[in-house]
Amino acid sequence: MLKWDFKSVKGGSFGKVTLGELSPEQVKSIGIYDCVLTAAMNSDVANPKFSKYFCKEGVSRWGAPVSKAGNIEYGFCQALHGEESVVGAFRASCDRNSGHETIVLGIIDEESGMPAAPCGNCRDIMLDDLGANLEIISGPSKGGLAVVTGFKDFLFDSFKDWAGFNEGADKRYSPGADKGAIFHFFNQVMQVTDMVKLGRRLENDPYSPKGLSPGRKYYALIATGKNKFYGAHHLMCDYHPVYAVERAVIKALDEQKDPFIKYAIILTENDSEDSGGFKPPHVMYRDRQHLYELNLYQELILKKEVDPPVYLVTCNNRPGQKVLGRVWRTSVKEWLPFPFSARHFGAEFIEFLTKHQEERQ
Repeated sequence: MLKWDFKSVKGGSFGKVTLGELSPEQVKSIGIYDCVLTAAMNSDVANPKFSKYFCKEGVSRWGAPVSKAGNIEYGFCQALHGEESVVGAFRASCDRNSGHETIVLGIIDEESGMPAAPCGNCRDIMLDDLGANLEIISGPSKGGLAVVTGFKDFLFDSFKDWAGFNEGADKRYSPGADKGAIFHFFNQVMQVTDMVKLGRRLENDPYSPKGLSPGRKYYALIATGKNKFYGAHHLMCDYHPVYAVERAVIKALDEQKDPFIKYAIILTENDSEDSGGFKPPHVMYRDRQHLYELNLYQELILKKEVDPPVYLVTCNNRPGQKVLGRVWRTSVKEWLPFPFSARHFGAEFIEFLTKHQEERQ
């Protein structure tokens, strides 16, 4: 019988992680950690006809049966990811409860000593359906070091409250605000107002319920040294939407072959009086993933690491009011902890990808 040595993630980022001993509560869960990894090891759900990479997964909670899951690829390089399969398998065997349940997901991962790296889309479905109390256990197929990561370590919403702004002479800056850099918004107000106008024109959304998750309805701008690429959500009746950032990324790659991000702005219109005050846009992790990959292409071509700023803007859409909104700041890498990346595919693939992007220029 395989044995795993469980360690807990204490901090770190892509490629660098600090591990430590399990907490007393985690020690009590070693039995279920072992069960979900064993189920993952024995899972035959995966069918990766394109990638040939088997995502073998298992999931359970206290007192419930263990469900097997895995990635299923279909169509043309389309896939039901392992974690998406997990949600379906788990909900088929476990009823929903109060939402405070602790669910444990096991993933067979040969990259020993590193936490799992779910993609942005998988983070979205797990956050909404399995909740932030989820724990993810990743361990190699031959046993050995297994890493326990709280799902909250894969999430980021601690945005810096950068500034508040009243259109006109009254400008309110948060403590420590970078006043020198605020020109993006406050000396060029048209940049934000243009985003509202263009975003409304670009948006195709006859299907989402009105008033539900308003922070997830947003517009995007990716600015490079030469261009500005705008995006808004595009929904059709099959509920496989193209999100705003993704649309802007596609334009950057296809229209101008320009992945050289200078900064990005994400803007949502919000009724502050009804919503309890301005809140930053809730940018889907899938969209963060697309911006992260665009930045990777930039790094491969430039032969250096860069981490462009991302500004989150909330505007007041109440007619007759002058409050333009508030601004928060993060960066492409900060808001996607422990990212899934092409770098996981190894140095040989990165060499191929670099050549591919260089040839597209």
